[in-house]
Amino acid sequence: MIRTIGMMLMMMACFGCQPLVDSHQGIDVEVYPVIYLLSVRADFKQNDSDIRQVWQQFLARHQRELFNGYLDFRYAGKSGEKTARRWRDELIALGADATKLQLLPDAEPDGVDLQVRLVVYQTAVPLCDSPGVGDSERYPMGCFVDSAGWLSLAHPEEALPGSVPWHKKAQQRRQGQ
Repeated sequence: MIRTIGMMLMMMACFGCQPLVDSHQGIDVEVYPVIYLLSVRADFKQNDSDIRQVWQQFLARHQRELFNGYLDFRYAGKSGEKTARRWRDELIALGADATKLQLLPDAEPDGVDLQVRLVVYQTAVPLCDSPGVGDSERYPMGCFVDSAGWLSLAHPEEALPGSVPWHKKAQQRRQGQ
C-alpha cells in the first residue's frame, strides 16, 4: 500500500506539472534581400575621375556590406568590362572574397555600360526584451534567444531550410546543373 501511494506520488510529481510548462514555440523570422545598385556609363569622353569618384562614394557608403554580401558586375561593351575588372581587382586587393564577386556580360545594358549590384540579406525578427522575473507570459518561450541568434548571422539566407540563395542559383545555371 505504501509502495503504491509512493509510486502514485512520484508519477504525479513527474507528470502532473507537464501541461503547465511552456514548450519552445519559436518565432516568426523574415529574411529579405536588400539590393544596392550603381549604374555607370563608362563613356571615356567624360573625365575618368568622375566615374572613379562615384565608385569611391559607393565603396565608402557600403564598405561593410561589400565584404559580406554578393556583388555582380554586369557590363556591356569593352569600356564597361575594363572598368568592372578594375573594380573587382580593387575589391580583391582590399580583402573581399573573390568567390562572391561575379563578372557578368549583360545582353540588355539599358543605356549603361556597367551596373554594380550588391545583395545583402537582412532579417526581421520580433522585438523581445531579455526575460526577467515574472515575464513568463509576456513573450513566447525563447523569443529573446532566437531573435538574437537570427540577428547575429552574417548570411541568414543560408540558414533557411530548402532555400537556395540567388547567387548559388546563378552558379548552378552557369555550370549547367
